[in-house]
Amino acid sequence: MEDILYSIIDAVPASIYWKDLNGRYLGCNQYMINMSGFMNRKNIIGKTDYELPWKGKADIITQTDKRVLRKKETVEIEESPTISTGETITFLTSKSPLYNNHCLIGTIGVSQDVTELKKSRIEREKILKRHEQFMDDQAHDIRTPIGGIISGTQVLTSMINNSPKDAIEWVTEIHKAATQILDYQESLLHDLYHGLRKSRTIFTRFNLTNIIERLCTVFLPTAKSKQLNLSYSIDKTIPNYLIGDAKRIYQCLLDLVSNAVKFTSQGGVTLNVSLSSQSENKAIIHFSVKDTGIGIADDMQDEIYEAFFKVARSNQTQTHGHGRGLGLSRVKYLVDIMSGELWLESELGRGSCFHMAIPCQISIDQVH
Repeated sequence: MEDILYSIIDAVPASIYWKDLNGRYLGCNQYMINMSGFMNRKNIIGKTDYELPWKGKADIITQTDKRVLRKKETVEIEESPTISTGETITFLTSKSPLYNNHCLIGTIGVSQDVTELKKSRIEREKILKRHEQFMDDQAHDIRTPIGGIISGTQVLTSMINNSPKDAIEWVTEIHKAATQILDYQESLLHDLYHGLRKSRTIFTRFNLTNIIERLCTVFLPTAKSKQLNLSYSIDKTIPNYLIGDAKRIYQCLLDLVSNAVKFTSQGGVTLNVSLSSQSENKAIIHFSVKDTGIGIADDMQDEIYEAFFKVARSNQTQTHGHGRGLGLSRVKYLVDIMSGELWLESELGRGSCFHMAIPCQISIDQVH
């Protein structure tokens, strides 16, 4: 009968054990034997937790045993003993009084390994917290074109009577900024509903100059309202028409320039586009977004691409607003799926320069 009992409990994928009133082991299953590093039950029977690999947690374990004996009720706790392999395992443990003919003789416990479950729970809580921050601050990328609309409207109001021609130009810029909001909103909703990692690369024929000019017009009103110099340069050796994921390239530049304008109070932002290399039908386009803003500390530069990580420190929040932190994580992912490269040069208090190298095909037809 005893052999059958041990066969049953040895098949259970959890640690089962029972102790006497003094905390000495009376028996256990194979799972417990494996944890202890001993060859068989005889090596464990008669020992206390102070004589086993988890002796560092013996005081806590003993206190729990005494509590079970004192209250004569089941106790459920989380324990993290170090087993014979040197690993620290998290167990969800249930301990109950052990009786023989209605006489209390000790405790019996069942400990289930929940290490991976706890890691998953911690990670979920971490992601949930970041998502909450995201939902609170998600207006980051929308604020920039909205700011352009507001700034443009203010400028328009002041010049509408004095310079009708200039006013018409500002109306055009406001319209472009409003269109950008709709484009971004559509992209954001797509990513939220379908998942960024499910998105696929869509290759189209495009003119890089058109993308850069459209991008800069979105940020021009905000830059002017902050008295920043916003400029760009495009290498004339770049072919007129390329084939690549124009939408993703635009999204990446949108986030990089948005952050540059946002975190720059004096000086300016410069977007340079150059031809890194070219073969018969392929070109590597190098983009750089340089600003004279707050810069990024060395110890933060490895973290900035994490989802929902905020570049601004808490003492900078009032000056630069609440970024939702998604931009750089998304840029890194989109650059990766385009088989490109992304790197950073930055010094705290001296500004930053983000570099992006994207491979594109050269369109056979170079005529509009």
